[in-house]
Amino acid sequence: SPIPNPQSPIPILLAYIKINKFSIFKIKIKLKNNKIFIGKKMEKKSNVTLEYVKNLKEFTPSFLCNFEDNKYDIIFKEICIKDINNKEVLKVKNNNFVSTKDIPTDEIKKIKELEQHSIENSLRMMKYHLNLSKLPNQLKLQYKFMIGQEEVKEFYFLEKYYCNNQLKEEKDIDLKSCSANSLNKFEFIIDIDKFKNLLKNDPNIKGETFIFVEKKLVIHNKFCIHFSE
Repeated sequence: SPIPNPQSPIPILLAYIKINKFSIFKIKIKLKNNKIFIGKKMEKKSNVTLEYVKNLKEFTPSFLCNFEDNKYDIIFKEICIKDINNKEVLKVKNNNFVSTKDIPTDEIKKIKELEQHSIENSLRMMKYHLNLSKLPNQLKLQYKFMIGQEEVKEFYFLEKYYCNNQLKEEKDIDLKSCSANSLNKFEFIIDIDKFKNLLKNDPNIKGETFIFVEKKLVIHNKFCIHFSE
């Protein structure tokens, strides 16, 4: 190919390379001043393992499981953020849950098409706003969730928090099993001090929630917490 004019826009080539039966990498190739720059970005995987998710160090660009993989009808009824003295900072309730089994196929298809276009507008991307100046040094996160009509075995919850594209915090809960039609809850503490200096440059904390049942990923949600004065 002819060498491009240095003044012209930098050409970019994209290639998809299958590394093994689980992983697909998107390779971005730039040609600038006769030099090739290669950057890679991991794409959606199938059959994602717990070990793989534990080793993630960056916010993923897509969802790693399907919307309808939540066949156990695990639904978070309430997410509550409190300060260390149990004073409520933010509460989110979900009273309108519909089982994935009851969602028409064409609606599931629309959800998938929306997520392929942009994860920002997905039903699985939650967005919150908090006042940075009033935040304590530590926050307590409380989760309440329901289980559907089938017992859940080997329930494993993992949440990761990123700021400036750096993994700053992660929490996990291993509940072993949850009875059918049961209401369950757990909580943990997040150290906000780890984020405060970084938030001056980027006032957002991004996060991902992964839920495994019997070592299979059934829920992958994302969230963004925007902090302002």
